[in-house]
Amino acid sequence: MSCLKLVRYRKSLTEVVNTAVHAAKFRGLFISFSIFALFGGIVGVSWYGALLVQSGAVKVGGLFSFILYTSFIAPPLPGLETSTANCNAPSAHQNDCLKSLPIR
Repeated sequence: MSCLKLVRYRKSLTEVVNTAVHAAKFRGLFISFSIFALFGGIVGVSWYGALLVQSGAVKVGGLFSFILYTSFIAPPLPGLETSTANCNAPSAHQNDCLKSLPIR
């Protein structure tokens, strides 16, 4: 009897760990993408701003102000992943509970 429980719990634990690893891969992918997009955006804006300064369309002070304001707005963006994960967590848990119920 205890051997049967051990096999059942080991199988359940393996499923939980596999699900957690699968979710962690997607979270890592989302964080990597958001960081890449953030720094890519900073480089893109700086490059385009440098072209505008070189052509005389924008003064250096205006570009510097824009980059400074953007640096205050940009850091909270990776925190959106945590908010998204917290919003999705209850629905995923409910799905797991529904899957564990026997179908009659």
